[in-house]
Amino acid sequence: MAATVEVGAGPEGVAVTDDAVWVVNSEAGSVSRVDPTTNEVVATVPVGFSPFGVAATDDAVWVSNSNDGTVSRIDPTTDEVTATVELPSLPGGIAADDEQVWVTGFDDGTVMRIDPRTDAVLTTVGVGRAPNGVAVNGAGVWVANARDATVSHVDPATDTVVATVELRAGTQPAGVAATEDAVWVTGFGTATLVRIDPASDEVVATVEVGNQANGVAATDDAVWVVNQADGTLTRVDPATDEVVATIDVGASSNGVGASVEQVWVSRFDEALAVRVDPDGD
Repeated sequence: MAATVEVGAGPEGVAVTDDAVWVVNSEAGSVSRVDPTTNEVVATVPVGFSPFGVAATDDAVWVSNSNDGTVSRIDPTTDEVTATVELPSLPGGIAADDEQVWVTGFDDGTVMRIDPRTDAVLTTVGVGRAPNGVAVNGAGVWVANARDATVSHVDPATDTVVATVELRAGTQPAGVAATEDAVWVTGFGTATLVRIDPASDEVVATVEVGNQANGVAATDDAVWVVNQADGTLTRVDPATDEVVATIDVGASSNGVGASVEQVWVSRFDEALAVRVDPDGD
């Protein structure tokens, strides 16, 4: 491990940008901003009750607050909350790009779209039961439905589900990450990583990883999976769909964020963010 940083209590989701690492502290009701050049916390931002997911763009950091039905918007230039979006249901995972923000409604089987220009909910789309992770790429929006063992493909042009991808029974899909040519879904119940072709909406590979595969992050040259029960981080090569490294990152690890140059994992029980060198494995 390249560095270990103390954050707030109960860290969960992680988002990585070029100049910041954002770690959601669910028990502290805050978000820690880590400077990747110094590996130090440079800001702690109070958000809502039980924050869970985080997504970051150049202009905003979006945090889903799972127990108060809101999303907090943070301005990365000031490290302050500039908007709190009220939701019709309790949120789970969250994903964003410059034009759209999507957050799952875990309790009512929906995914909600937020307009980043107005900080208002635009629409609510019915998906499967207990939707958890969500990701966005050029092909659409991808939602993991934990209780159905399915992934919903939503077309943002029409805000409708255009395909439902069936996974193996017992998969309990958790995290989702997407690049332009692949959608990656962790199987919490089957210790697997599933690859979906976004062009065909079909499962094209299933990779065995570790027990309770949870958080996932993807770049063009690597897919990173946190195995919660094992305390490990699995690296998968997207060119071969094979495991190329398994790294011990410690007990209670669950969230992961990555760029080409850096990988960060949250460790819930120890209130730590762990940095992994992607070239050192």
